Amino acid sequence: MSGVTPVTQLARFVLVLDTSLLEEMRTEFPGIEELLESGVKSIMATPLVHRDEVVEFLATATSVEDAYTPEHVGAAERISAQISGALANSRLHARISRIAQIREILVQIGREASVASNLQDLYAGVINSLKDLFPVDRSAIAVRTENGNSLLNEHVSGIEIEGLEEGQILSLDDMPDGILSKAQLISAYDVDDERIEDPSGGIWAKAGLMSNIRRHFGRVTPLSDS
Repeated sequence: MSGVTPVTQLARFVLVLDTSLLEEMRTEFPGIEELLESGVKSIMATPLVHRDEVVEFLATATSVEDAYTPEHVGAAERISAQISGALANSRLHARISRIAQIREILVQIGREASVASNLQDLYAGVINSLKDLFPVDRSAIAVRTENGNSLLNEHVSGIEIEGLEEGQILSLDDMPDGILSKAQLISAYDVDDERIEDPSGGIWAKAGLMSNIRRHFGRVTPLSDS
């Protein structure tokens, strides 16, 4: 489980955890015992709701026992009403700025592709641009050989992994059928899922690469079942 709660299930009311309730929750909920041991005796969590969506949470805690009263809850609700819209607008602005950034990076990739004098320059330019889009510790571009039975690692940058170096030829016979027929995302949460087709056979995870995006380009004929 990822531990992410859908926004539709988030509380839309101020939640107060007094001292006795925290003590009851000590052994049942992760983190409560650490809070109590650090001296926290009262907690108040205020959802910041904009257009029926919880956009943020404002949480306060104190070492005073049973500190939060209905008066405090009312004040927290008024604060929420005043700043929720501003926070939502800030998030929207951030998304718009990110979209603009992505478009500019894609344009830059197109420019580099048009002036690249060889494939290695093209690969290096594309990978450098990708680093501005998302985290990249290792990247590899592999092409299918003429006989169709193997992949050649034409370009590798970043973390070196034994057996997956640049120039290494990988036999498709050693990979699951259809490994090239679809894009796939692998993360720390699903790396052990039997439905995930990991062409590295777990080598990526052992090297400390806990997230992976694999994308094929062009038309690929799925491998046969024979």
